[in-house]
Amino acid sequence: MSVRTGVTALTALAALVRFSTLDRESLWFDEAVTVVDVLRPSFGATMEALSRADPTPPLYYALLWVWTQAFGTDEVGLRSLSALCGTLTVPVIYAAAAELTASRRAGLAAAALVAVNPLLVWYSQETRAYALLALVVALSLFAFARALEAPRPPALALWAGAAALALLTHYFAVFLVAAQGLWLLTAARRRVAVVAAGAPVVVLGLALAFLARHQAPTAGVTWVHDLPSDLRVMELPLRFVAGPRLGGVRELEMALAALLCALPFVPWIARVVGRPVGWSHRAPASAGADGAPSPGERRLRRAIIVAGALAAAVVLTPLLLAATGVIDVFFYRYLLPASLPLAVAIGALTAMARHGRRRAALLAGLCLLFLALDLAAALTPSAHREDWRAAAAQLGPPRGDRLLAVAPFFAREPLEFYGHRLAPPPTTPTPVAEVIIVSIVGLPPARRSPPPPPPAGFERVPVEEPTGLSYVRFRATGEQLVTPADVAAQIGLPATYGVDSPPSAR
Repeated sequence: MSVRTGVTALTALAALVRFSTLDRESLWFDEAVTVVDVLRPSFGATMEALSRADPTPPLYYALLWVWTQAFGTDEVGLRSLSALCGTLTVPVIYAAAAELTASRRAGLAAAALVAVNPLLVWYSQETRAYALLALVVALSLFAFARALEAPRPPALALWAGAAALALLTHYFAVFLVAAQGLWLLTAARRRVAVVAAGAPVVVLGLALAFLARHQAPTAGVTWVHDLPSDLRVMELPLRFVAGPRLGGVRELEMALAALLCALPFVPWIARVVGRPVGWSHRAPASAGADGAPSPGERRLRRAIIVAGALAAAVVLTPLLLAATGVIDVFFYRYLLPASLPLAVAIGALTAMARHGRRRAALLAGLCLLFLALDLAAALTPSAHREDWRAAAAQLGPPRGDRLLAVAPFFAREPLEFYGHRLAPPPTTPTPVAEVIIVSIVGLPPARRSPPPPPPAGFERVPVEEPTGLSYVRFRATGEQLVTPADVAAQIGLPATYGVDSPPSAR
């Protein structure tokens, strides 16, 4: 099989895994923020809303606004941009790994891992910036590898452009971009050229820091600090292997099997790091006549060290910042860029000549486990995002005599996307026929607990609870006028409640 055929087949597999189930799940609250709070009919209004609603740089939203003009704002129209970015990441990471290692075999191995990695597949089916981030990170790795081999102005300019795209996609791309810049500065003989190429990237980074500071008061990441730090550290390997969540699937056992499949690579990594290597030009990865490593073998070892160091920088820098109290952003999805250089490092290990068949078999096993996890997540309802689509369908058309409450407060966006807005309740007595409480299970303060008793004049109606949600419905037993605030006080409604109204034009 030719390399072109292999890359094409892996890209097709990535497209199949990503596009085939785009509409299987409803939008959850992070995705609904994208549509309800940011996207507007005009481009200028979208950019203005972004500055208030979401702590994200503008590139993804600019592309999404253009995309939705052509493909609409239903689940498939919104998510297909991410699915396309995730699919395109496969050939780009092939090019990056092949450039860094001078080995097509390493490129194919890295592309195979990226095509089926559950973490990357998950975010390729989400209306957020992470799939675009993976694509531009892969592009930056390709440009970085080219600049590392030949640090001339054209190659450095290509890297600077890719680094700028990464920063414009997500603020936390800075950890990878900074590591690449420092490596180029240390490795290059003509540091002036590296400084000249990197200066615009630094200026852009400073400008984006001001934007992030402006966005933080209304939509920051302070919630990360509320999660136990030891839990976030321990779950990182699991999430990189199994994806965000699998609910009822035995994800821990399957992820451990994937980790066990990767364990034999550890002693090989230790031997690679423990031997001196030097950067060399392209050469086949075969042993020299005297038994010494060939230039190609040294190139592979060097690639493993470089890619591993970049991945470590992405993970350890935010961990250090959190430990020193500067800022806590240590959360697995913010560390997603590390998965790309990790794939390159594993691809380089697979391409090394010694024990080549054994490494290839281990890689195949890891990819098959990834596919099993992808399939399990797609077929297991408890592994899906909260089913706000079903919750909205149970509500039926919006009604002005219905009091609707959601918990936590940010759960209002998914319901609004599916046709139900929480309008301010009247302060005077008014007819209320129903009171409905919809909350996310497992998030404080919405942990599953016994439902509250019905307020005076209401009875509880049995309902089927959608996936991931608690759904409580009370119906009035007769005609009466009540004050919404009094009803809320009787049953302890969350602060976010209102009259069920159709969404207003944004």
